[in-house]
Amino acid sequence: MPGFLAMDLEKTVEKARKGLQKIQRSENKTKKRYLAVLSLLAMIIVVGLWFFYLQATLPHPAAIETEEVRDEDSFFRTIGRGAKNIIEGLKNQFTELKANFSQVKEFSVEGGGAEFTPSP
Repeated sequence: MPGFLAMDLEKTVEKARKGLQKIQRSENKTKKRYLAVLSLLAMIIVVGLWFFYLQATLPHPAAIETEEVRDEDSFFRTIGRGAKNIIEGLKNQFTELKANFSQVKEFSVEGGGAEFTPSP
């Protein structure tokens, strides 16, 4: 059995090598097409692995009673709720900042009794 797997692996590597040589000898338009397709596939694989990793490592929230009943918390719902919380926090901060700038503050400067007279 190990000999069969080794021969199959050698054939696969040889096919891949010939395919790469074929791409290397082709014109630039074909090379760019392969680059775009293979880059897209690599990105899909990386994002898929990332989603799987997040699903496996993020803790599942305890059942919290809210206005709407959630059967499942998906990744996008979690991101959406987080973005909503961030936006609400920013709105509150800007409201407080606006209130601070709109307050009228009075300053009074009173003389201390000593007058300044410049010397000649």
